[in-house]
Formats: sequence, structure tokens, C-alpha cells
Amino acid sequence: MSLSAQLSVLPSPLHALIVAGTAGIGLGVAQQLSSALPNAHINIAGRNVKVASQICSDAPNHNIHNKRLDASPMTDIRRFCSEFREELSTTTSSEPNNHLDMLVMTQGLLAFKWTLTSEGIDPTTSLNYYGRMFLIRELIIYEYSLTRSDHGVGP
Repeated sequence: MSLSAQLSVLPSPLHALIVAGTAGIGLGVAQQLSSALPNAHINIAGRNVKVASQICSDAPNHNIHNKRLDASPMTDIRRFCSEFREELSTTTSSEPNNHLDMLVMTQGLLAFKWTLTSEGIDPTTSLNYYGRMFLIRELIIYEYSLTRSDHGVGP
């Protein structure tokens, strides 16, 4: 079965977020989604804005967008999620899907020297565990609020 056929069951237009999408597996996923789903909105989040801008301009369907994110400090994750939620909530009537349909998290770090982040956390643990969980938590809160309002629950 082709990749396009496998992805055809996903919502259209698909809204995908790929964390650490500027190299390696994340870049490969972004490129494959871009070519297989020309209507998809693919956001790659990473620290290297210059590389991300080049990836966006090279995308065959021009459907990859970059967002700056250092996925280690919780303050940067909070800022990113706030901006990303705001962007999702400002959809047009021609694109009613304001949900995040796919989240791919490929960030990772293996450090041999023990240090602490500005928040007092080991950088490897911060990026590989705390950062991932905090990002998911912040995005789930947004998705949960949408689901509740879609069903007439809550404010």
C-alpha cells in the first residue's frame, strides 16, 4: 500500500507538528508528508531557523512552515505552545480544522558532561523527557478545551 493511500484516512487538511524537523527523522517525515499530502499544513519546530527556512522554501507544495522552538527550556515551550495555539485558533471558514492532527517528536540529546539548564534541570532529561511531556500537556489542554466547547461544555 502506498504512503498516500495509508495517509488518505487522515483529516483534510491535515495539521501536523514535527518537533526537531530540521534534520534526521523529523526532516524525513516532514518531506514525506509534504509530498504525499499537498493540502497538509506541516509545521516544523526547531532551533535552527536558517535551515528550517530553507526546508520551507524547498518544499514542493510550499506547505511546510517553520516555528522556532528550543525544546529544552520550559519557558520556550510555553511560549511556543501559546503562539501555536493562537495560530490554530485563527482558522478561516474554508479551513475549519483547527485541531492538531499529528504530533511527531524527534528531539533528543545525549550529553556526556553533566550540567544544568537555567531552570536547574539536566539538559538531557529536560529535552528527552520533561520537554516532551510539557509540550504534550500544553497541547492537550488546548485540544481538550476545543472538544469541550464543540459539545457545549464549559465556557
